[in-house]
Amino acid sequence: MERLKQNRARVLAAVSGLSHDELVFRPAEDQWSVADCLEHINLVETRIYMGIQHALSQPPQPEKRAEVADKLPKLERAVPDRNFKVAGPAAVMPRREWAAFSELVEQFEGIRGRSLQFAEETASPVHDHFFPHPIFKEMDCHQWLIMLALHADRHIGQMEEVKARYVSLRRTGSHA
Repeated sequence: MERLKQNRARVLAAVSGLSHDELVFRPAEDQWSVADCLEHINLVETRIYMGIQHALSQPPQPEKRAEVADKLPKLERAVPDRNFKVAGPAAVMPRREWAAFSELVEQFEGIRGRSLQFAEETASPVHDHFFPHPIFKEMDCHQWLIMLALHADRHIGQMEEVKARYVSLRRTGSHA
């Protein structure tokens, strides 16, 4: 819970107070803007939440606990590491269809609020329900909840890189 709350604040701080130009600036044609990153976080968090709900609708499988017992330290190291690039599925790629950036912020607040409420109120045995990650393979629903924050941390790092590049280009008078 605390990790998700702190991460929520970090996401909001990363996008706060930026001009429209800063929000939509892309360092290169094939790179994302700050807005793209937030849209992607929203899409992934929705997909993970739906995956958790589906997994919890299935019978528990406590016998799988040993299979995933040592994954959390690996996730905590690997997911935020921006040196390793991963292309996600098309379903979670930014669509850039929002009219105002505030829509993305409101979506994030709603999506994360739902995740926080679930994490706080669930009585489900989240360590006994599983679904696979494309890279990390089988993960329990507790690990998936932590993945929400780790994944957002990864993209907070990306947002900071984009903002620094924007400032650098503005300072030198260059254009991307």
